[in-house]
Amino acid sequence: MKIYDVTAPIFNGMPVYKNKPEKQPTIDIEKLVRPVKVFDVTEADEKISLKDIEGLEIEENDFILFKTKNSWDTEFNFDFIYVAEDAAAYLAEKKIAGVGIDALGIERAQEGHPTHRSLMGSGVIIMEGLQLKDIKAGQYFMVAAPLKIQNTDASPARVLLFDEMIG
Repeated sequence: MKIYDVTAPIFNGMPVYKNKPEKQPTIDIEKLVRPVKVFDVTEADEKISLKDIEGLEIEENDFILFKTKNSWDTEFNFDFIYVAEDAAAYLAEKKIAGVGIDALGIERAQEGHPTHRSLMGSGVIIMEGLQLKDIKAGQYFMVAAPLKIQNTDASPARVLLFDEMIG
């Protein structure tokens, strides 16, 4: 039996819907094997705002994961906790490398999508849909293995946290 791979390659410059430039894959996602900091912000209601995170030990080049009440949702919650505009601006100003959240979106119902604009405009990697219910706040070593899609801005990934540093 002959097997044919009919999968279209994914790369910057590939044919995209209606040739729209914004549909082109552009962001490097290979920077996902590294130390991370998990912060417990389960006290936050509605959103993670600047007041919820300004006292946290967030430093330049950190990759941070926010554990919220979302981790206990068993179905889609239209009122999920998200990262508010002021918190996103603060994280971008801190020049973090990446941020993850336990919601299927990092932003909800903010006109003009300022959270995405602040973070992505500063080159901050965004991870969504994490399951952090059983993870305690602290430092971990993360191995996130996205599908091997070249130069794309999003991909499903298997994300593992190790509670001991490797190396």
